[in-house]
Amino acid sequence: MARVLAVDWDRDEARYVLAATGGGKVKVEAVEAMPRVDVAEGGAEPRPDLSGSLAAALSDMKAGRVSALVGVERSSIELLHFTLPPAKDHELPELVLNQAMRESQLISEQSIVDFFAVDDDPTAPRSVIAAAISPDELARIQQTCVAAGVKPERMLLRPFASASLFAKLAAPSEDGYLLVNRFTDEVDLTIVVDQKPVFFRTVRLPESASEAEARGRLLTEIRRTLAAAPQTHLGGEAVECIYLFGRGGDHQELVEQIPDDLAMPANVFDPFEALRVPEEMVPEDSGRFAPLLGMLLDEAAGSHAVDFLHPHKRPQPVNRARIAIIAAAVLGVAILGIAFNTWSTWSEIDGQNQILA
Repeated sequence: MARVLAVDWDRDEARYVLAATGGGKVKVEAVEAMPRVDVAEGGAEPRPDLSGSLAAALSDMKAGRVSALVGVERSSIELLHFTLPPAKDHELPELVLNQAMRESQLISEQSIVDFFAVDDDPTAPRSVIAAAISPDELARIQQTCVAAGVKPERMLLRPFASASLFAKLAAPSEDGYLLVNRFTDEVDLTIVVDQKPVFFRTVRLPESASEAEARGRLLTEIRRTLAAAPQTHLGGEAVECIYLFGRGGDHQELVEQIPDDLAMPANVFDPFEALRVPEEMVPEDSGRFAPLLGMLLDEAAGSHAVDFLHPHKRPQPVNRARIAIIAAAVLGVAILGIAFNTWSTWSEIDGQNQILA
């Protein structure tokens, strides 16, 4: 099994999970979250030192020698959902890029665009979720990783990884559901239909709010997400249940309040329990590690929905000139072979005639 490091961060902390992956399985070896330490140079204003915080945490792990998966938060990318005419999979990359540039002025030919096709039938209209990141933002993330001694092999979208984890491990019976994943001061809200994510929101919670106020704000954002999701994205399905990432005792007040306020059930899903991670390794607020575990599980399965370092691309067109040159060379070799064989045969016959004469 290969050792793989999954890492992501937000404004307050960085997180990582080190695991052995292979054969569709993940064996967690280390889990940690570290606050972003503020540093100041020459009396300047203190600033969060993300790369330094990561480097200090990973120094004993020789993380540079393992494959690294880097999670990208929703706020770092431009996310679009549109429908394209019927098209085959190899035609989608060019169609998606052209449509994305028409839909958003922030996306250009220099943007790194990857996508996830919601519909698989090439004879029907293709519903697509496209994610774009600017070259500057991509370079900034890569520089942070390099400074921390980490070489990213993949750059993945955080909400996609959480949704993939849940679909693989929870095997929900509902056709439509909402996933809620709370981090330090922000929350990922993802609507999934038929095991495919179709609508995303990331919201920030008030920094100085009490836990009760943050819980009330989160409930409001859940209600807004359910109301804001276009029916075209849901495909006629309805959200039947809400799942919150965490441990059994986490989010207890929300789990009890959601049925009363939103008239639908709510449950807590523990990703570490689903992966059978030993109890002593499970961190507090375990739900915030769900995207990292999802990235590792997708890596073990050999499939990622969106990867900014390896985006979907149109196959290279056939180089007809090169094919013609190769064909001519093969034909030339064949002609030379036939000529040599003919010359050799006639030489043998001529030698026999001379002997007979």
